[in-house]
Amino acid sequence: MDSKTCLLFAIVLLPLLACRDDKAVKSAEQYLAIGDVDRAGRILQIEAKANPENDAVYVKLGEVYLARGDEDRAVKEFDKALFLNGDKVKPAIAQAYLGASRIVFQSSANAGMLESYLSHSIDYDSAVEPQIVDWISSSTHSDATDERRYQSAAVLIGVANTFVRDGRDRLGAEAARAAAHWRDHHDATRAETFARLAVGADPKYVKPMAAVLADCATFSNADESCALVAQAMKWDSALATNEDLIWETSRGCAGDAVVGARTYLARYPNGKHRSDAGKVISAKLREEGDLLLRQGNLRLAFAKYTEAAAVDPTDQESRRLLPKMDEMIKSGN
Repeated sequence: MDSKTCLLFAIVLLPLLACRDDKAVKSAEQYLAIGDVDRAGRILQIEAKANPENDAVYVKLGEVYLARGDEDRAVKEFDKALFLNGDKVKPAIAQAYLGASRIVFQSSANAGMLESYLSHSIDYDSAVEPQIVDWISSSTHSDATDERRYQSAAVLIGVANTFVRDGRDRLGAEAARAAAHWRDHHDATRAETFARLAVGADPKYVKPMAAVLADCATFSNADESCALVAQAMKWDSALATNEDLIWETSRGCAGDAVVGARTYLARYPNGKHRSDAGKVISAKLREEGDLLLRQGNLRLAFAKYTEAAAVDPTDQESRRLLPKMDEMIKSGN
């Protein structure tokens, strides 16, 4: 080939080779959008053979492999794109990881994949962070009732708390909203999950989330109640002097009012000490006993006053009434 022919080749043919036909890529994107990963993959593999210089094909093919859970093969495709076009393709690779994350979320909701893909997406291009926050925001709203999606939404926020630098205030707001939602639906486990995520995203949610856990403790079983109150008081020590909370959780924390919050709160130096907690519980029990007496239920009232005297050794009022009530019960009055 003489020099003139080479020059003609360079002027005419090379621009044609460099001109990329991305119809295949766009077609593959459409199939990925509807979850047809296999068909998208077939289209891209054919295009890669026909146009091996098209870096966009390798990026999109990498996204297909990510959607299938094969990150090793995806990385090989991304390396081909990087070899062809260097750092210029990094934003596209970041979008590929993000796109695959959405597919995984909708299909298997694999927590490990979501964590890996989102972290790599940010590594390739930190500019995707607002997109991640937007996606998480919509996910925690729309998928709250599905068990698998609930778990994944929690994972998304947890991952974002680790890797996202901007938008953490929005992540905290979404997690706090979800925590309050599940508290209102009496689901303490889910409420606690999102409460912890809210605090992890933004420290300003410490006290509001402590209040959420305290509310959850009032309708939870014994073990859950103790754990919830413990965490709530670590976040907000002022709850240790909340008499209503002491009363509401006294039975749950130890199974009965006698040993309830009195011994539980003794573990917290900022909380009410043993005798103060006992006085709170005793006063509440006497209130219940008074109501039962007015209703004419002498035996149940007697049981309440007995508990009140046991939980607070200084409760002279209950001790004064108990002998009289005992005589009335024995006499049948």
